Amino acid sequence: MFPGNRIPVNRFDPVAVKIQNLIPSPTNANPTSNYLQLYPTPNNQQTPTIKIDEILPDNSRFSFYFNKLTTNQLTSNDSLPQPISVVRVQAIYGTISAAELR
Repeated sequence: MFPGNRIPVNRFDPVAVKIQNLIPSPTNANPTSNYLQLYPTPNNQQTPTIKIDEILPDNSRFSFYFNKLTTNQLTSNDSLPQPISVVRVQAIYGTISAAELR
């Protein structure tokens, strides 16, 4: 038993103290969700698209469509700051192309 049910600071593990110093202080009084994440979650999305429609001299038609989607986003579900946060990189890639000659 420790006096006042408080462990003296000199008995703390030095490694545990360094890790606990990385944990931010509460930002509000809500006991179940007392930390509001104020860190940005960048989202980079690019969608270049090309569409070509041509009527050829012999009255036939040519159509071409190309689309490429690239999305990169960093997300964190634990709301802790770096370097103790678990960050997940979401990368989504897709390509669509179609050509038609009538």
